[in-house]
Amino acid sequence: MEKMKDYVKDLTEIRSMMERSSKFMLLSGWAGIIAGLIAPFTLIFYGLALFGGGYHTLPEVKVLGLMEILLGIFALFIIKYALIFWATGFGLAHIIYGIYIHLKYER
Repeated sequence: MEKMKDYVKDLTEIRSMMERSSKFMLLSGWAGIIAGLIAPFTLIFYGLALFGGGYHTLPEVKVLGLMEILLGIFALFIIKYALIFWATGFGLAHIIYGIYIHLKYER
């Protein structure tokens, strides 16, 4: 029973520290602002690189580049959802692109 009281006391102390800490949140304050501003620019510049690379590889790479650029521009104007646009651009767009390329060229 004594050991259980120690655990409860430890948990109470940890909770107290977390409540007092202003930097506990994953993306709080300046980190959230910086992440919200970096995400659109990574999409835009990555899209520009893909678009340029499309001249030397498959033409569909240009389309992926344009999608990334558009997602980056949307993220600039809707900064609240910038990380969602970033995840869509670097995650979902590449999955869809990969499936399309596989179906078109590997069949």
